[in-house]
Amino acid sequence: ETLLQWAFRRACFGDAEAPRARAAFETAVEQGRARLHSCLEEIAAAALGWFNAARVVRRERDAARAPLLAEAADESNGHLRRLLDAAALQSLATDWLRQLPRYLKAEERRWQRNAARGAEPPNIARELRRWSARHETLAKQIGAELRWIPELDELQGWIEEYRVSLYAQELKTLGPISAARLEQRAADIEAWLTR
Repeated sequence: ETLLQWAFRRACFGDAEAPRARAAFETAVEQGRARLHSCLEEIAAAALGWFNAARVVRRERDAARAPLLAEAADESNGHLRRLLDAAALQSLATDWLRQLPRYLKAEERRWQRNAARGAEPPNIARELRRWSARHETLAKQIGAELRWIPELDELQGWIEEYRVSLYAQELKTLGPISAARLEQRAADIEAWLTR
């Protein structure tokens, strides 16, 4: 269902928002019919690539099995589940969705490095869990108000960028990122909630 929704949106609207005027919307839908099949094939191929990349991460994680990496492996499992969750993928803006292969590559690099070192600093997995939990808490608070703000999805994207900065600096981040910058983004959302 998610793939079909993406294919329909891409075929009809590309990366733009859907037109609000009825005539423009109907025109875009009509023109999109011809592109629907090719868009579905593109999106299905991209999704297959994501799942193949996740499989590589799991293999790298399993190859790095070490007692000192149990906490990191558990955190990585949760990260992959969140990253490839259909509802989470649907909510991501197209710009962030395009970064998904890079995020999976960063997780792969994490496990390649862990296999070579045999350990990961324990504070890293704890910090990443803390950021995931904080995002989840903010999402629940915003959801309780029956609202949505794009800053929440942006926070999730920047958490992923932070992971890239930790594990795969060679992949480069979309912009400057640090724990302090993440803290400021989360604080801005909290301020919005308490307005």
